Amino acid sequence: MVSLCRLATAVALIFLASGCDSSTKGTPVGGTVTWRGEPLQEGSISFDPADAGGHPEGADIRNGVYTLNLRPGKYTVKIRATRQAGFDKAINAPRFEQYLPAQYNDKTTLTADIPSGGNPALAFALVDEPTTPAK
Repeated sequence: MVSLCRLATAVALIFLASGCDSSTKGTPVGGTVTWRGEPLQEGSISFDPADAGGHPEGADIRNGVYTLNLRPGKYTVKIRATRQAGFDKAINAPRFEQYLPAQYNDKTTLTADIPSGGNPALAFALVDEPTTPAK
Protein backbone atom coordinates (compact mmCIF):
# COMPACT_ATOMS: atom_id res chain seq x y z
CA MET A 1 0.00 0.00 0.00
CA VAL A 2 2.83 2.39 0.92
CA SER A 3 4.71 1.67 -2.34
CA LEU A 4 1.51 2.27 -4.33
CA CYS A 5 1.11 5.67 -2.64
CA ARG A 6 4.75 6.53 -3.39
CA LEU A 7 4.30 5.52 -7.03
CA ALA A 8 1.15 7.62 -7.34
CA THR A 9 2.93 10.59 -5.76
CA ALA A 10 5.91 10.22 -8.12
CA VAL A 11 3.64 10.04 -11.17
CA ALA A 12 1.73 13.11 -10.00
CA LEU A 13 4.95 15.08 -9.47
CA ILE A 14 6.23 14.14 -12.93
CA PHE A 15 2.90 15.16 -14.46
CA LEU A 16 2.89 18.50 -12.63
CA ALA A 17 6.51 19.24 -13.51
CA SER A 18 5.92 18.54 -17.19
CA GLY A 19 2.99 20.97 -17.20
CA CYS A 20 4.87 23.90 -15.70
CA ASP A 21 6.87 24.97 -18.74
CA SER A 22 5.24 28.31 -19.53
CA SER A 23 7.21 28.67 -22.76
CA THR A 24 5.20 25.87 -24.35
CA LYS A 25 2.04 25.86 -22.28
CA GLY A 26 1.27 29.57 -22.18
CA THR A 27 -0.14 31.81 -19.52
CA PRO A 28 -2.66 30.56 -16.96
CA VAL A 29 -6.03 32.10 -17.81
CA GLY A 30 -9.24 31.73 -15.89
CA GLY A 31 -12.49 33.47 -15.46
CA THR A 32 -16.22 33.27 -15.22
CA VAL A 33 -19.16 32.83 -17.55
CA THR A 34 -22.66 33.92 -16.66
CA TRP A 35 -25.88 33.40 -18.61
CA ARG A 36 -28.68 35.86 -17.88
CA GLY A 37 -26.95 36.95 -14.68
CA GLU A 38 -26.40 33.45 -13.24
CA PRO A 39 -23.25 31.27 -13.39
CA LEU A 40 -23.34 28.96 -16.43
CA GLN A 41 -23.61 25.59 -14.68
CA GLU A 42 -22.02 23.45 -17.42
CA GLY A 43 -20.58 24.21 -20.80
CA SER A 44 -17.38 24.65 -22.75
CA ILE A 45 -15.26 27.58 -23.84
CA SER A 46 -12.76 27.66 -26.69
CA PHE A 47 -10.17 30.24 -27.65
CA ASP A 48 -9.30 30.24 -31.36
CA PRO A 49 -6.12 32.22 -32.21
CA ALA A 50 -6.66 35.16 -34.55
CA ASP A 51 -3.23 34.52 -36.10
CA ALA A 52 -2.87 31.66 -38.58
CA GLY A 53 -0.87 28.72 -37.34
CA GLY A 54 -2.11 28.72 -33.78
CA HIS A 55 -4.08 25.90 -32.25
CA PRO A 56 -7.45 26.35 -30.53
CA GLU A 57 -7.52 25.68 -26.81
CA GLY A 58 -10.56 24.91 -24.73
CA ALA A 59 -11.82 24.10 -21.28
CA ASP A 60 -14.93 22.92 -19.50
CA ILE A 61 -17.06 25.44 -17.64
CA ARG A 62 -18.29 24.21 -14.25
CA ASN A 63 -20.42 26.39 -11.97
CA GLY A 64 -19.52 29.41 -14.09
CA VAL A 65 -15.74 28.95 -13.81
CA TYR A 66 -13.07 27.87 -16.32
CA THR A 67 -9.25 27.66 -16.35
CA LEU A 68 -6.71 26.87 -19.07
CA ASN A 69 -3.32 27.94 -20.44
CA LEU A 70 -3.03 30.22 -23.46
CA ARG A 71 -0.17 31.78 -25.36
CA PRO A 72 -0.24 35.58 -25.50
CA GLY A 73 -2.25 37.00 -28.39
CA LYS A 74 -5.70 37.79 -29.72
CA TYR A 75 -8.43 35.13 -29.72
CA THR A 76 -11.95 34.57 -30.91
CA VAL A 77 -13.97 33.03 -28.06
CA LYS A 78 -16.76 30.47 -28.43
CA ILE A 79 -18.99 29.38 -25.56
CA ARG A 80 -21.35 26.42 -25.79
CA ALA A 81 -23.87 24.84 -23.45
CA THR A 82 -26.43 22.12 -24.05
CA ARG A 83 -29.48 20.91 -22.22
CA GLN A 84 -31.75 17.93 -22.56
CA ALA A 85 -34.53 18.60 -25.04
CA GLY A 86 -36.62 15.49 -24.86
CA PHE A 87 -36.07 11.85 -25.63
CA ASP A 88 -35.41 10.25 -29.01
CA LYS A 89 -37.32 6.96 -29.00
CA ALA A 90 -35.74 5.89 -32.30
CA ILE A 91 -32.32 5.56 -30.68
CA ASN A 92 -33.53 5.21 -27.09
CA ALA A 93 -31.46 8.16 -25.86
CA PRO A 94 -31.95 11.70 -24.62
CA ARG A 95 -31.85 14.49 -27.19
CA PHE A 96 -29.78 17.60 -26.45
CA GLU A 97 -29.87 21.14 -27.82
CA GLN A 98 -27.46 24.07 -27.85
CA TYR A 99 -29.31 26.75 -25.92
CA LEU A 100 -26.90 29.68 -26.05
CA PRO A 101 -27.45 32.01 -29.02
CA ALA A 102 -25.17 31.60 -32.05
CA GLN A 103 -23.64 35.02 -31.31
CA TYR A 104 -21.65 33.25 -28.57
CA ASN A 105 -20.54 30.18 -30.55
CA ASP A 106 -21.10 29.49 -34.29
CA LYS A 107 -21.36 33.21 -35.15
CA THR A 108 -19.37 34.53 -32.22
CA THR A 109 -18.45 38.14 -31.74
CA LEU A 110 -16.60 37.45 -28.48
CA THR A 111 -12.86 38.18 -28.36
CA ALA A 112 -10.05 38.12 -25.81
CA ASP A 113 -6.55 39.60 -25.76
CA ILE A 114 -4.08 37.64 -23.63
CA PRO A 115 -1.07 39.79 -22.60
CA SER A 116 2.51 38.53 -22.30
CA GLY A 117 3.31 37.44 -18.77
CA GLY A 118 -0.14 38.39 -17.58
CA ASN A 119 -2.61 36.29 -15.72
CA PRO A 120 -5.91 37.73 -16.89
CA ALA A 121 -9.23 36.85 -15.36
CA LEU A 122 -11.79 37.11 -18.14
CA ALA A 123 -15.48 37.41 -17.31
CA PHE A 124 -18.06 36.74 -20.02
CA ALA A 125 -21.56 37.94 -19.18
CA LEU A 126 -23.86 36.35 -21.76
CA VAL A 127 -27.15 38.11 -22.40
CA ASP A 128 -29.20 38.86 -25.49
CA GLU A 129 -26.35 40.97 -26.90
CA PRO A 130 -22.68 39.86 -26.76
CA THR A 131 -20.21 41.75 -24.59
CA THR A 132 -16.45 41.96 -24.43
CA PRO A 133 -14.83 40.41 -21.36
CA ALA A 134 -14.44 42.53 -18.24
CA LYS A 135 -10.88 42.72 -16.94
